[in-house]
Amino acid sequence: MIESFLTRRAKNKESFDQITSISFEVSQYKNKNPNSNIINGTIGMFYDEDEAPFVFQPIKDIYNSFLLHDISTYGFLYPTQDFSNAVFNLLGLTEEYKKNSYCFPCAGGLNAIHHFAHNFIDEETSVFALNPFWGPYENILEEIGYKIQPINIIPKSDFYIDEDLFFEAIKKTDKEKVIILINIPCQNPTGYTPNLDEIKYIKNSILKLISLGKKILIFFDLVYIHYSKLNINDLFEIFSDLPFFYNFSSSKTLSLYGFRTGAICLYSKDSTDKEIFIEKMAFSARASTGSINNIGYKIIEKFANQNLVSELKDCWYYIINTLSIRSKKLLNIFQMYGFDNYRYDEGFFISFFHNEFEIKKLYELLKENGIFFVPQPDSIRVAISSIPLNKIDEFESRIKNLFNKKNN
Repeated sequence: MIESFLTRRAKNKESFDQITSISFEVSQYKNKNPNSNIINGTIGMFYDEDEAPFVFQPIKDIYNSFLLHDISTYGFLYPTQDFSNAVFNLLGLTEEYKKNSYCFPCAGGLNAIHHFAHNFIDEETSVFALNPFWGPYENILEEIGYKIQPINIIPKSDFYIDEDLFFEAIKKTDKEKVIILINIPCQNPTGYTPNLDEIKYIKNSILKLISLGKKILIFFDLVYIHYSKLNINDLFEIFSDLPFFYNFSSSKTLSLYGFRTGAICLYSKDSTDKEIFIEKMAFSARASTGSINNIGYKIIEKFANQNLVSELKDCWYYIINTLSIRSKKLLNIFQMYGFDNYRYDEGFFISFFHNEFEIKKLYELLKENGIFFVPQPDSIRVAISSIPLNKIDEFESRIKNLFNKKNN
């Protein structure tokens, strides 16, 4: 009966993000094959070599210092000074960029994008993003009736952004207002991080578009900034003369997976922008998630003390080094068995494909052999963040057997 009440837009809703449905498939596969050694590369959390989520020891110590009251209450709707200082400290911003930045608490990096979309995207706006992009981006825009226009990453390991890529893609839109979602560094789903020359080319393209009369607003999705060689202050220096949005995620920064605690941030030298930003974000917070998780809020506030931030560096370095070892091993396997991949520089994910297989058939072949990754339109995303080295060895063994069978 409820079908007759669906809105026109709701009738066409179909999730672009298959991660949750595939995670369900993994659990069903485990139930049917309890003794099977499953390779689960769907999870965007960092799992250590013991196949358990890696939670930073400094975070455990802070968490254990709180009372039940702290855990069971709501957080503040607005940012305290400690919260704002902590977010900027954790991101690693210098004082020069802190003074022109504002933040608002929200339920994680995803919710930051949700708030942004509901306040700045409408029928007068074109939205662009590097393609392939993270599935929830499409879900968020589809929820309000719009679509992302792609700026295509060429599916080669030597892809490089030149000065024309962004300019040529965006100049074709007939809309005056343009929003660009840039998920760097360690882009999800490819692991691509542009170098400083590429970032300057993006900036130059934007300036050329502005000279043609376009109004450009950028959202930098920075949730993987701590797992990159890219220095956030270099990024800010390049774009320091433009206002832009960016986000903060405690799940990746502090290993607070599941806490749904983070912030949406604005960099702007225009003093009136702060008032607009706070007013609109407060409205969106009350319209959706309300105030954020209090314990997550309180943990973030602790890092208003800059000395505590330094205690996290060993944790970040450990993950970076582990991901580097895993990625080299997996990329070597891909090369051995004729797979190709999008440019991978660093981070939690790699997107790969094989020219002899359609993506759907390759995905099904892997799944039949207890290997679960996330299919995309032209590639398959593997979360090296959640696959320990012994499972990568097992992956190689299964791929070897599959290809031997195919060749026989």
